[in-house]
Amino acid sequence: MSSRKAAMTNSKPPSLYNDVFFEDPSLKAELEEQRKIRESVDSIYFSDFSLKEQDTPTEANTPHLVVLNAIKDLKKSIDMLSDRVEKQNATISKIITSEEVHERISKKFMEVKILEKKKNRSEDSNCMIF
Repeated sequence: MSSRKAAMTNSKPPSLYNDVFFEDPSLKAELEEQRKIRESVDSIYFSDFSLKEQDTPTEANTPHLVVLNAIKDLKKSIDMLSDRVEKQNATISKIITSEEVHERISKKFMEVKILEKKKNRSEDSNCMIF
């Protein structure tokens, strides 16, 4: 079925693209470098969830350590932003509850006014009867 579709669209099957992709030595080298970076990131930063500091200037000159430092800074900024969001959510929930309280107070106030009017009407009617 897929060979019929490929013949109809004049396209190459996906396996052919994969073969060409993995046979290219420059692409293989890039993939190998990316794999090494990914493994170093996983082992250094995410295995024990503690960020290690790199203080020597020679370490900052290598490309993969620059990437690791950027990831560390990104994680710190994400943590800061998540803290801000939590604080804003807490503030919003307080605002909502205070609005509800104000609504309840205004309803009670209106009910009290209505009761006072009814009471005054009943007193006025009693006065008129003699």
